[in-house]
Amino acid sequence: FAVRIKRVFGMLFLASLIVTALFWIASPLLVFIKREFLPSVFLLRLLTLSVPVFFLTSPLMWIYIVFKKQKQLIFIYAAALFFNTLANWYLIPRFGTVASAVLTGLSELVVLVLGYWGVREQLKV
Repeated sequence: FAVRIKRVFGMLFLASLIVTALFWIASPLLVFIKREFLPSVFLLRLLTLSVPVFFLTSPLMWIYIVFKKQKQLIFIYAAALFFNTLANWYLIPRFGTVASAVLTGLSELVVLVLGYWGVREQLKV
């Protein structure tokens, strides 16, 4: 099981790097939709940097379900919600949309780290 999971994580990570690169390269094309979207290019690129974290978090949820630990997901996502709420409350008034974009990725990183920590024994990584 652990070998297959490692392979899945490896493939998802590779796919996420490709998606990240494509979005990074394509983000300036937003101006063709509407010229006023030019300032959004930087924000989209910031959000794009968190794509690998989102790709790697997704299979963790299913690992919890396979091992009948889905109730622990409530606490993991509650911790991420708590972190995100406090960080947004403190940082968005100071740094605006940049803080929001960065905190989106960091909140998902909280889910990834806590999620991995909770199933590391099953993964034997």
